[in-house]
Amino acid sequence: MDGSERLQTFPIRTFSSEVAPLASTALDRWALGRIKRSVATAPIRFVLWDGFELLPDAGPPIATILMKNRGALFGWVADAELNFGEAYMFGAVDIRGDLVGLLQAIYRALPPGTRRRPWWLWQRSNNVRSAR
Repeated sequence: MDGSERLQTFPIRTFSSEVAPLASTALDRWALGRIKRSVATAPIRFVLWDGFELLPDAGPPIATILMKNRGALFGWVADAELNFGEAYMFGAVDIRGDLVGLLQAIYRALPPGTRRRPWWLWQRSNNVRSAR
């Protein structure tokens, strides 16, 4: 590369650790309710960036999951198995309490057979022919 060529950068949208500076909407609260229902028996407290919270149905919470912004919230709705870990890694989700206990409670709460990924998220394996 000579000095006349410049590298161009393109922003790739990832999760952000910034707390959303706006109030949650009815759609945000619906999405949080959907997440809570997917692990209904897990004693988890869910909190949105503006303080809106959903408490567990029974017993005290073992942990709190704080969604800092819409990206983290809707990432979980779209593909929880992939995006929850990514959001946590980027700081878009904060866990308060026992992380290991939280993950165990979530996996126990999932009904049998729900651990398969939805068909639209299936990916073909990367074999030698595909890699070429």
